[in-house]
Amino acid sequence: MGKLKRSADYIAEGLYLSGCRYAFGMPGGEVLTILDALNKAGIEFVLCKHENNGGHMAEGVYQRTGSISALLATIGPGATNIVNVVANAKQERVPLLVITGCVDQDVESYYTHQVIDHQKVFEEVTKASFKLSATTADMVVDKAIKIATTGQPGPVHIDVPVGVANEMVSPSLDSRTAKPSPMSPAQGSDLLHAKELLANSKRPLLIAGIDAMNQKAEEEIVRFINKHKTPVITTYKAKGIVPEDHSLSLGGVGLSPKSDSIVLKLIRQADLVIGAGYDPVEMRGSWKNAWDINKTKMIDITATISNHYMHSSNINFVGDVASSLRTISEGVHPANVWVGGEPDRAKNELKVAFRNPNEWSPGLVISMVRSAIPKNSIVTCDTGAHKILLSQMWTCFEPRSLLQSNSFSTMAIAVPMAIGAKMVEPEKTVVAFTGDAGLLMCLGELATVKEKELPIVIIVFVDDSLALIEKKQRERNLENAGVDFNKVNFAKIAKSFGGNGYDAYDEKQLDLALKESKNNKAFSIVACHIPQFSYDGTF
Repeated sequence: MGKLKRSADYIAEGLYLSGCRYAFGMPGGEVLTILDALNKAGIEFVLCKHENNGGHMAEGVYQRTGSISALLATIGPGATNIVNVVANAKQERVPLLVITGCVDQDVESYYTHQVIDHQKVFEEVTKASFKLSATTADMVVDKAIKIATTGQPGPVHIDVPVGVANEMVSPSLDSRTAKPSPMSPAQGSDLLHAKELLANSKRPLLIAGIDAMNQKAEEEIVRFINKHKTPVITTYKAKGIVPEDHSLSLGGVGLSPKSDSIVLKLIRQADLVIGAGYDPVEMRGSWKNAWDINKTKMIDITATISNHYMHSSNINFVGDVASSLRTISEGVHPANVWVGGEPDRAKNELKVAFRNPNEWSPGLVISMVRSAIPKNSIVTCDTGAHKILLSQMWTCFEPRSLLQSNSFSTMAIAVPMAIGAKMVEPEKTVVAFTGDAGLLMCLGELATVKEKELPIVIIVFVDDSLALIEKKQRERNLENAGVDFNKVNFAKIAKSFGGNGYDAYDEKQLDLALKESKNNKAFSIVACHIPQFSYDGTF
């Protein structure tokens, strides 16, 4: 029999052994034992100002390190506060161990204050949910972490009764079982067919997505496209998986009608589409059956079986993207492809469509910031009109350098995600782009930025409106309602939280603010005041 430990210690030690070094959230009385166990195991707990933001910080950590983090919330209102970010983690494919505290089962029979069924709450937005029992605590956490980190990563929930967390028990596992090895295409007819499709293709095109990014398939994708001269497009989350200054890269796609009109035309000219971890959860309606499967063949390499029906494929390999591409390419000699130069024409059209503007506008702000910061900087981007424009204009030179919510597309993600990224890579320049409405939703985390002494630069597009929704409202000829709000002095807010604040109404003021913010030891907010309707016609 092994040494007796608290059940909570098994949770913390299991997390630590899996590579977890951070937990985020806001504690309550029901999770104090877990908090103590995390601290004793060497996992740093970061006190957030709203539990929801802790999950976004955890994604910032994951995107830059590949490591799982924990999100800790107390009973009732603590647990329900995190539903949004847990749903976001599921659709954004982010591994996250969600830990909530609850009352003991015998207490539940008579005590009703704050008591709800946490497992029912999280059932729809997690990969799995468990109620912890003391005798199998180490087994449950081991299982939870495996589920969270394999296949398509995602959140797993463990509900921990107060008494169970404190109960002293022996280990139930002899050892932690190994993770499965990466899969490659099985030998047989499908693999031979895939090789034949690649060998005979005259107009191949590769679409890389979030699964390829999570599996760190970038080196093999670059090797594949270089060998077969295959143009590549990516989803927004996978931007930079091929450096976007590469001659074969056409950048990110999926939200911009202006971009889609160019790229979809090219895709329909392809005779072979290779989906390299392409998950259409990021795409919009125009990408449903984006190519004619009778004319354009598809090899789909996915982390899980495709059951979305956004597109069809001739062959679906389930497993590891990198080893699949390597196996398919093996023994296939490069062909003379795209002899008509169609990808180069599409690339030039995209450059013209999203060229840097000369007048003061969101596009000019984006281009100025890109020029002012190092190529290897980490940028986070909130949801809104600015995200669509930035994701088209921003050049990524490496994967996971532009972090955003593009599958669930929740707001108020940029600042907390920047906190997580900067914590694990303090030497990197980290810039958060957000709209004014998005920043207002998470202002409390400015205190966290200050407490952690993180010199993040926050670029705020200020137009006193929910710009994307207002734009859609006008396009539908509806009256203006519910989208505008009063002016907010973000520069003063920054200073009140102990940071630096700047207002930019033109190019000169922005240039000065960017130069000063490079040397600031505290965080900086640069409020870029843009004219109303600035996004019209831009994307």
